[in-house]
Amino acid sequence: MNELLSLHQKIAREILKEYQRTHRQLPWRSTKDPYAIWVSEIMLQQTQSNTVIPYYHKWLKAFPTVDTLAHAPIDTVLSIWSGLGYYRRAHNLHHGAREIMTQYNGTVPSAVSQLLKIPGIGRYTAGAIASIAHNQPVPVVDGNVARILSRLFLIETPLDKSATIKQLWSLADSMLIKDNPGDFNQAMMEFGATICKPKQPQCTTCSVAQFCKANQHNKQHLLPIRKSNHSPERPILIQKSVWIYRNKKLLFLHRHNEGLFGGMWELPSAETEQQLTQQTLGLPIKISTDCPITHTQKLSHRLLKLSLTRASLSKGSIQIDPQRYQAFRWQPLDIWASLPLSSGMKHLIKQYLKSMHNDLIE
Repeated sequence: MNELLSLHQKIAREILKEYQRTHRQLPWRSTKDPYAIWVSEIMLQQTQSNTVIPYYHKWLKAFPTVDTLAHAPIDTVLSIWSGLGYYRRAHNLHHGAREIMTQYNGTVPSAVSQLLKIPGIGRYTAGAIASIAHNQPVPVVDGNVARILSRLFLIETPLDKSATIKQLWSLADSMLIKDNPGDFNQAMMEFGATICKPKQPQCTTCSVAQFCKANQHNKQHLLPIRKSNHSPERPILIQKSVWIYRNKKLLFLHRHNEGLFGGMWELPSAETEQQLTQQTLGLPIKISTDCPITHTQKLSHRLLKLSLTRASLSKGSIQIDPQRYQAFRWQPLDIWASLPLSSGMKHLIKQYLKSMHNDLIE
């Protein structure tokens, strides 16, 4: 057993040395502020670091502390986040900041048990904050770490199995360099992002290839094993949007905070023209015969097919769908970019303006 632990530590030391020699200079690696580290870890969920960097800087400029985030209107929060996707993360940061203000006097807690009580913080994020910001000897397992461990130790059971999850966390703990846990955990994540890549692992230059069982059996391209060898096709969602412009103002609707694109603003939208009339607006509309602007957006488990067409609205009182929207507003056209809109909605509007050359006809 001691020999096994010694081997795990030897591998860990090699990965840490690699990190210390070659790691990327990312902005969140130059701070020990638990709030900034928390923000970065939430942003990095399902998003590449190069995409996150400008959002990270913009976020900390707008909300430099837990207090400023907690007291910011949710529309402002979503506007700063807009374009980064997975908007539930922004809601969780906002809710979490308010929780920290009321329960922890505005200080991000250091204990994993307390961190886990904050909305949006799971076992991995809690471990990252505790180890990086507070030097606590706790492991982390994210997608990168799971991939490294699956290959190093030839784990051929699916990642979604509880036994596999338990095994991965146990291995991560056995490798943890307890006198430098923050740097080691970052080293593992860096190693997975730059060396032990999902599709093109750099085995010929890998400093621990000699210890890797998957490499020895030529199975590194087969691991890790996920829930299924065949990814199911993404269900397709259809969203038809309409451009309704009246008195130099454009009609926007505000989604409820829960659900897809929760809390975001958007042009009137529905799956069908009939739904736009009967549910979304509660008034008849006349849709232009112009060719619509279209855009396809990949979500985590779905494919969203968007379209935008000019329309006119019948006279009467708008009755928005209460199940989907909480408010509507006629907005001057020149402020649309400041609204919290999804990236797909922004794309439609930009393309529409380009196609119309700002010649907006009611």
